Amino acid sequence: MADFLKEYTMLAEIGKGGYATVYKVRHDRLGYVRAIRVLNETIVNEQSDTYEKFLDECRLLLRLGNGNHPNIVHIYQPKLLENKALVEMDFVDGFDITHYLERQRYFLPIDEVLRMVTQVSSALAYCHEDI
Repeated sequence: MADFLKEYTMLAEIGKGGYATVYKVRHDRLGYVRAIRVLNETIVNEQSDTYEKFLDECRLLLRLGNGNHPNIVHIYQPKLLENKALVEMDFVDGFDITHYLERQRYFLPIDEVLRMVTQVSSALAYCHEDI
């Protein structure tokens, strides 16, 4: 694992995109499990446009996630370590919707569809009320 994440043990790479990579980690001293999102781009300094954009996104997520809605993940203090921008967030065990649907062979019972739609709608409504 990258040197700047030396206080964690990487348990898995959860996903990787053009903008960031997300890892499932365990904090070595405290033992908690979280996800850490690390920007793929090297950050030259705290005034860079990329880092400012990252912080703006974190501010928005802190406003939303820290309102304690059960369907919005909490994030924690963003950091810049060894020219890498990262943020800790709650680890949510499970599958993203694409992989979940693949596992279900693209068929879900109507009650499960309604449950998912209700949860997503509730989170969206919360976002619009809060912001």
